Amino acid sequence: MSDSKLTFARVAQMIRPKVGCRLLFVYDDLMDAEAMAERVPDPEFICTARMESRRFLVNTDGIASITPRMGFEVHGVIWQVEEIGVTCLDLQLGVPGGVDRLGGFSRNHAGTLIVSEFYMYRNRELGAAHPDYLALILNAVRKHEFPDDYIEQIERWDVDRQAA
Repeated sequence: MSDSKLTFARVAQMIRPKVGCRLLFVYDDLMDAEAMAERVPDPEFICTARMESRRFLVNTDGIASITPRMGFEVHGVIWQVEEIGVTCLDLQLGVPGGVDRLGGFSRNHAGTLIVSEFYMYRNRELGAAHPDYLALILNAVRKHEFPDDYIEQIERWDVDRQAA
């Protein structure tokens, strides 16, 4: 098989958004369907996923974010959102101010690549989350049955704030 056919075969196997939509990887309170529906019109749950070489953190503003970190992964949810919904979310979160929306790849439980975008706060200084906010995230990671060690990492966040 030629290189171009092999590349096309790999791309064809990726999970991609429908035309006019984006796939968003979320790892915070937006993993909850009600929270996401309050922010964007008609979000569609696609699957749970993980993003490699990233680490979950809570910044000094008390907001969950992620940071590049080899050897770690962040678990989250993939939502398919219409482009206007992404624009609404950008405005709500402050893109392009203290928040960036970046493109990348995540993987579902079977290891299939997902063309996705994610939000990352520029403030990645370690901080503490409000207990109610952290509880929303914990409820979502438990509901989606993420790995135990990941759930424990989120549970311990405010206790030991391991270096991100």
